[in-house]
Amino acid sequence: MKAFFKNKWTIVGLMLVVAGWGPFCVVLALRLMGRGPGMHLTALGLLLFATFWPAVVCLILGFVQTWNRLKPRGSNETG
Repeated sequence: MKAFFKNKWTIVGLMLVVAGWGPFCVVLALRLMGRGPGMHLTALGLLLFATFWPAVVCLILGFVQTWNRLKPRGSNETG
């Protein structure tokens, strides 16, 4: 698990998640509790939209690179 979080793609993906999804989720949670600001979520929704797929792709790339690095060499899984 530590190797996954040391991968550069994973770090970039997690930074996109925090920077892009965090503000939207915080404001949405506050509004659901009745304490949120009375602002439109359009700007935060656009930020979420712009960072969703890049973050998912970066996290998948980090997972695949870590998996390939940790997989034992010479193992034949197909047969």
